[in-house]
Amino acid sequence: QPLQQAPEYGRELLECLKAYLMSGCNVTATARTLFLHRNTIMYRLEQLQKYCAIDFEALNVSDRIFLVISCELLLNKN
Repeated sequence: QPLQQAPEYGRELLECLKAYLMSGCNVTATARTLFLHRNTIMYRLEQLQKYCAIDFEALNVSDRIFLVISCELLLNKN
C-alpha cells in the first residue's frame, strides 16, 4: 500500500481523493466540500500523486468510480 509510507496523512489523503473524484476532479468544489483552502487540496493531491503515482487528470469515469469505491472501503476499514 503506497499510503502506508504516510500513515499520519493516509486518512486525510483518502478523504481528499474521494471528495475530489466525487466533485468531478474540481479542486475548488473539493475545497468547499471539505471546508479547506484550495491550496490545501492541491498540496494533498500532489502528495497522493507522489505516493500513488496516479495522474488524476488522466482518469476516465470507470477509473474514478473504482477509486471512489476503493477509498470508501479503506476509510471504513478501521
